[in-house]
Amino acid sequence: VMVAIARGGWVVGRILSDLLGIREVYAVTVKFYRDVAKPGDKPTLLQELSVDLASRQILVVDDIVDTGETLKETLRHILDKKPRELKTAALYVKSWSPIKPDFYVREYSSWVVFPYEIRETLKNASLTQGLLSELKKAGLTEEILRDILGQ
Repeated sequence: VMVAIARGGWVVGRILSDLLGIREVYAVTVKFYRDVAKPGDKPTLLQELSVDLASRQILVVDDIVDTGETLKETLRHILDKKPRELKTAALYVKSWSPIKPDFYVREYSSWVVFPYEIRETLKNASLTQGLLSELKKAGLTEEILRDILGQ
């Protein structure tokens, strides 16, 4: 059974479920960030799992583990359901994260922007200056950037 942490884990979960042949995929929603790069005080479980996970093998997936708070809250919720085995996976993990997934691709210390969140990230003024400059250097025109931002 795979459990994807919404929202970033949806994309990773969909791809991994296909690659690993896992057809049973569920989602939990944990809210921790108030905005891009702005964590809240504590994570809140907004969408619980309503399936029986007792004695099952579970793989929890997310796109990135930063503070580790979202993953910890998700694991607390799933452990209450008494799985037989619980493993975690993420594409990336921040070097300072107190919790490391069992499986990950790379460790990072800088902010990561995934293709599926570029519009959300670009709308955040505190991150926009440097990112827009880099995108322009990469050849994106003002017109393309306005399209991405919906302006």
